[in-house]
Amino acid sequence: MDIGQARNGVLYAGEVNWDAARLEGQPRRIELAFKSGDPVLVQVTKDPIGHKGARLTSQVTLAGRFLVLVPSGGMTGVSRKLSERERSRLKNIVSKIAPKDMGVIIRTAAEGASEDAIVKDLESLVRQWERINAKREEFWHGKRPKLLQGEPDVAIRVVRDIFNDDFSKLIVEGDKVYDRIEEYLDTMAPDLKDKLEKWDPAEHEGKDVFDKWSIDSQLRKGMERQVYLPSGGSIVIDRTEAMTTIDVNTGRFIGKGKSLEETVTRCNLEASEEIARQLRLRDIGGMVMIDYVDMVMPANRDLVLRRLVECLARDRTKHQVAEVTSLGLVQMTRKRIGQGLVEAFSEECPTCKGRGFILHDQPTVSADYDDPYALRGGDPFVKTNKHGRGTAPAPEPAGSQRRRQSQTGSDCRRCRRCQQHGGKSKRKSNRCKSCLTRGQKII
Repeated sequence: MDIGQARNGVLYAGEVNWDAARLEGQPRRIELAFKSGDPVLVQVTKDPIGHKGARLTSQVTLAGRFLVLVPSGGMTGVSRKLSERERSRLKNIVSKIAPKDMGVIIRTAAEGASEDAIVKDLESLVRQWERINAKREEFWHGKRPKLLQGEPDVAIRVVRDIFNDDFSKLIVEGDKVYDRIEEYLDTMAPDLKDKLEKWDPAEHEGKDVFDKWSIDSQLRKGMERQVYLPSGGSIVIDRTEAMTTIDVNTGRFIGKGKSLEETVTRCNLEASEEIARQLRLRDIGGMVMIDYVDMVMPANRDLVLRRLVECLARDRTKHQVAEVTSLGLVQMTRKRIGQGLVEAFSEECPTCKGRGFILHDQPTVSADYDDPYALRGGDPFVKTNKHGRGTAPAPEPAGSQRRRQSQTGSDCRRCRRCQQHGGKSKRKSNRCKSCLTRGQKII
């Protein structure tokens, strides 16, 4: 479907509002419901990602603070996260005020909400639907797609979906954003207005609100490929076309004199907590494959998997953790709604086209180099060439060089291990007996 974007949207047959299609006894086939050029009222349920277009539905829903209005339905639903007593209370309230021929879904945020707040939320949603219907009649015969209503900005969405009585205060910097949030709370949640606080950098030595709580550093950490754990280990997050892979490394975490199994298990438990946090912070969706450090005992593997599931319980996005594969990998899925944090603040590299490396016509390591480590900064195990980038050492006087060769015999050109160990080889071979084929000998 043409929705006025660079890529067309996709409307699946399961997302069609068959009551509005009016097929009158004909089979429910999408080619019978719509023809080329027909106007259709649709709602975007998933933003375009990569080469995929936006996912659409003609079963429109309007989300409020406590309720979700379903104009094309007539049923009342309640969140499963609420207790049975609260579910029955909210059902009784909604059954008395629900509009005719419209469905209402009660959200988890409605727990403990008063009847007046629920009525006010429902009236606001009904007014929104009336405005959408009025615009629909106005542009129904137009030849171009038209946006009838968009989602509010991120500030209002955060207040609507997250901000509740569990928070002690909401700190906002910026006059325009503060005014919009204050106006929204005046209308939808007056009881939370006292928790709204305005941040003035002039009163805090010019510090930004993000600087005060180190939010900028956390965002930068959320865009890096490698994330370090407090113990010294790390996780490496890579995005591929099919899935997101996460590798856990112990790094410099060696434990405190205990067994290797306990050290590895502690590192994996710590990684599980950070992985759940990074999934929320980066808004990673789709298939996720986690490669933990190998553990021998099945009880430890179950412990790590339970810790991951417990930490994911805070995630509001729908997810599912599958069993461990035969290779010891943990596979899971997380609903992908829009682009993630890294995709929002990045673009494809114009040089490598997103591959992460540059191809050359000739091999990058030339045969002219006797030292295979030369292009990598030298052998890291030898101090004399650690920072020399493969360059030859400073020339020595001819006499001292002859004396050194007479004392130590032939030495390895790269690492000079024969010279260091004082070994002397009588065979004319290309392999140094001291460094065990790590370099070539001068014959």
